[in-house]
Amino acid sequence: GIKPSRLQTTIVVAHESPVSAMSLRYDGSMLATASDKGTIIRVYSVETTTQLFEFRRGIDKAEIYSMTFHITGKWLAVSSNHGTIHVYSLQ
Repeated sequence: GIKPSRLQTTIVVAHESPVSAMSLRYDGSMLATASDKGTIIRVYSVETTTQLFEFRRGIDKAEIYSMTFHITGKWLAVSSNHGTIHVYSLQ
């Protein structure tokens, strides 16, 4: 039979406070995270676990409703309970 490959588990310490939202790029190459404070958004390389980007969404606490990568991977959209959508460039 076919034996499953042994995958390596890697832990990314994304934020000091608990992570409240995550999003994977469609091809699995990037991971976006937001803390429960909702003020900092971070983007990591899944392959290397290197932090690629850090964005400040604002200074006031916010509940992040959703995060999604554009299909090209050039943009990240983040919506919150403040009624705003922030679009960040990943270039």
